[in-house]
Amino acid sequence: MRIDIQKALKYIFDDQDWIMKVGILIVVFAVVSFLTQIMNIGGSVITNIGDTGLFENSTISGIIPLITQMTVSASVMIISLPVTIYISGYSLETTLNVMNGKASPLPDHNNLGYKLRLWLGNFVIGLAPKAITATLALILIVPLAILISINWDSSSVGIWVLLMIFAIFIVGIVDFFINSLIRRSMTYLFLKSGSISGAFNFREVMKISRMWWKDLLLVALIGILAIFVIWIVGVMSCFFSFIVSPALNVLYLLFMAHLIGQVYSR
Repeated sequence: MRIDIQKALKYIFDDQDWIMKVGILIVVFAVVSFLTQIMNIGGSVITNIGDTGLFENSTISGIIPLITQMTVSASVMIISLPVTIYISGYSLETTLNVMNGKASPLPDHNNLGYKLRLWLGNFVIGLAPKAITATLALILIVPLAILISINWDSSSVGIWVLLMIFAIFIVGIVDFFINSLIRRSMTYLFLKSGSISGAFNFREVMKISRMWWKDLLLVALIGILAIFVIWIVGVMSCFFSFIVSPALNVLYLLFMAHLIGQVYSR
């Protein structure tokens, strides 16, 4: 069975209720993106006012930008996190439906608790692969960063910088393979078993990674290409990007959900 890109693109529009199902996701995504942009712009304006020295008290002038940035960051997180959780859970449920061969994989907008459990489980199992990448970065990149700071005025700093770039490249490659193979194999076991503990059967994880490595890497590369296309279209859409970008992001997530579900269905 080959990866069917055309089916992953068309299945959304084959659903009789696709306008309602996908439209809700796009509208929510667009509203949150708009509110986030407004808050960031407002935060920047207030920060700039504080930096101009409008306030005679230098302490107040320094505190206002800091408080503003913290408030904006917290507000953005509060607004965007529930939407991120829901859309991620929706995508995972879509993948599960494709995996189980459901005729209409797009879920309905109900059973919020189930979508939350899917997101939470996938988040927890994702911590292990991220820990591997973080440990590797700690071993390779941090010592080189220290050496560069120590030898900044030395003639050998160029060598250390090149080694740093190489180390970052190595960590990036390892992270790509871990997320493409190990992480997605763990997600499969989680969706199949319905439990987080089922995803930590590392013998099965390695078995699945070896069995599906070509397809999983192909899906990952298709995803990278799709992100590039979305970026190009987003740049070209200019003033319409406030609705085009959310729509493309939602369609991308559903597209990838189906591709991954195709691999999982074997």
